[in-house]
Amino acid sequence: MRYFYFITVFVVAFVALNFICKQNFRTSSKMTQMIDGKIWRLMAIKKGEKTLPIPDSILITARFRKGTIDGQGGCSYYQGKFHVDGNNLDCIGLSNSVNECGAAYNLETQYLDILQFAVSYNAFGDTLSIYSEEEGSLVYIKTDKPR
Repeated sequence: MRYFYFITVFVVAFVALNFICKQNFRTSSKMTQMIDGKIWRLMAIKKGEKTLPIPDSILITARFRKGTIDGQGGCSYYQGKFHVDGNNLDCIGLSNSVNECGAAYNLETQYLDILQFAVSYNAFGDTLSIYSEEEGSLVYIKTDKPR
């Protein structure tokens, strides 16, 4: 009888754990679909109470595709990998070609600093916000074409 009890507890625990894992995968998958395959144009960098709007003359974009992120950083192209778990976001191994180009270079540096330390995001409609714990946040709009 005791053996039957342990088997029953094990089966119930296994089924419950399997259900929870599938729910987390579905949530992550659904959240990834909200940003995946879209081009996002950066509209502002927020640091504390300050908001720095991105001039129309400077193009900074992000495109999330099947675990990779790439885009225009202002002066140069960047790329890396990303992982989503619910609203948690981790950008991994970001690299870019360093091209100094005046004011856009300063924005690119700030942008990549925030992006590489991203911890979460929120996507709603055509707006995407990416947050880092210490560096600030990024505010994008969805676009079909970067310009």
